[in-house]
Amino acid sequence: LAKLPRLLRVLKCVKLLRIIKESRANAYMQKVLEHFELEVIVNNNVLRLFQISAFMIVTAHWLACFHYILALAEADAIVGDDGRQTYRFHPDSWVSRSINEGGISSDLTNAYSFSFYGAWMQMLALSQGVKEPKREIEMVGSLISTLFGAVIYALFLAAFSTAIADFDQAAKEYRKKVNMMNEYMKYARVPMKMCKQMRRYYEQLFPSRRSFNEDSILSELSKPIRSRV
Repeated sequence: LAKLPRLLRVLKCVKLLRIIKESRANAYMQKVLEHFELEVIVNNNVLRLFQISAFMIVTAHWLACFHYILALAEADAIVGDDGRQTYRFHPDSWVSRSINEGGISSDLTNAYSFSFYGAWMQMLALSQGVKEPKREIEMVGSLISTLFGAVIYALFLAAFSTAIADFDQAAKEYRKKVNMMNEYMKYARVPMKMCKQMRRYYEQLFPSRRSFNEDSILSELSKPIRSRV
């Protein structure tokens, strides 16, 4: 029974799942993405990159709160003379060690900033500024947050690579056609003068080195929209 209050504080971690479930951030993000995609006409891969970046920030916030709650689970509640409730953290917890080393103060905002920084370092697989866990509950929490953060970071790298590779699809198709043309001219031993004429033709046919098929794009639109375009 003596450990019941601490167990109840551990159960606060479950509330983080409720935050994820009830959060409407994803709906707001979708509206913002639709606005930029329709009004500003931004590449979809770039929008996805921004979406994952925003999700990484939210994930770092959740992990920061998660680490602080783990340290709070083993803390002792103290009620002062003024009726305010404070906590005495375990000497081996990362909060107590950081306070003793002068890294953070007992202020909640300062502790959150330090925890948020540590969550980012774990997500990026860096050990700089991260306290080595000495408590069993903190070891388990660090393992969970590291694995979860690694997955989010991998998604970010994948989205970044895709955005760079497909940033300008039209220019990519243009370069592909030019390379095929160069290979053909080399195979057919086309004279140099004729090669220059063929390259100039492609440069004039695809302004700004674009290779999209305008007729194919417009044919998929309705007649009223096609006439206005």
